[in-house]
Amino acid sequence: EDHFGVEAQLAGQVHDPPRPGRQLAHELVAVARQAHHVEELVGSLPHRHKIVIAGNHDLLFGNMGSSGQKWIKNAIYLKDEEVIIEGVKIYGSPLVPKIGHGVFELRSDISREQVWRNIPDDVDVLVTHGPPYEILDQTKRGWNVGCEPLAVRVREVKPHLHLFGH
Repeated sequence: EDHFGVEAQLAGQVHDPPRPGRQLAHELVAVARQAHHVEELVGSLPHRHKIVIAGNHDLLFGNMGSSGQKWIKNAIYLKDEEVIIEGVKIYGSPLVPKIGHGVFELRSDISREQVWRNIPDDVDVLVTHGPPYEILDQTKRGWNVGCEPLAVRVREVKPHLHLFGH
């Protein structure tokens, strides 16, 4: 498929560079394809309720300014918000400390602390992309890369379960 000549340009078949509008159109097509694959994967899971949060490499949800829910129909997308499912309060956030050039990264502890204040005091399940400081956050080089303000807030609210990755 030729998306406004961009693939032909990359293959060396067209000699004028893609114009900004063409490049944006190409990127939007790529984003739509990525969203479709995520949607298919999540939709294929047998679970009755599915929660999705983004991560710092999920440009689809960060750079495009998406709320996420418009891209994910087979699950509940959480971005610094809560949902109650069958009496269980779940809060989800993609936020991580600034460690690279991704999305949802905040450099300042004060900025992250302000976001973590939104975690409800009575949360049952907390879902975050990154870990709290000094809890399964050590890199192969021995660095602790977890979030200190998140660790403080987790100790305050004491969720029944805290799921995180990264």
